[in-house]
Amino acid sequence: MPTVRLGNLCQISYKMAQVSGTQQAVDHAGRDNELAYQEMLRGLELKRDVETILAGTNQAKLAGAIGTPRKTASILSWIVSNTSKGTAGGAADPAAADGTGTRTDGTQIAFTEARLKAVLSSIWTNGGKPGTIMTGAFNKQVFSTASSARTAIEEPRSRTPAC
Repeated sequence: MPTVRLGNLCQISYKMAQVSGTQQAVDHAGRDNELAYQEMLRGLELKRDVETILAGTNQAKLAGAIGTPRKTASILSWIVSNTSKGTAGGAADPAAADGTGTRTDGTQIAFTEARLKAVLSSIWTNGGKPGTIMTGAFNKQVFSTASSARTAIEEPRSRTPAC
């Protein structure tokens, strides 16, 4: 099968930080520069927005046009196998793993450690090497209580014998 180059589109997001000249000139307790503080807050807000676009939504890439902004495809629009989801209500993965389709959710099912392990096993069996897990806020709380999430894992290290 020939190699196919996949690509996503850049969704432009921005946040504006503003302070008045008076606010900038006033001596604020705990910070030297009010504008820098407001820029930092907008940066954190932008980071949350980007995370929501990638992992918290189900959107396909969109090239955009006059009056219609471009959209970046979310992670769910690139995954077509090794998933675990409800089956009722027309649940389906995207037809192609190219960012042009979206996943159709069915009836919601509970996130469990056993379900996660089954998906990780499926990924490994199909040649993948899972290294990152992304969840939304609700499932992050459930994931944090899983027993394997609390187990410390260390890479084995070779030891040099002492002389």
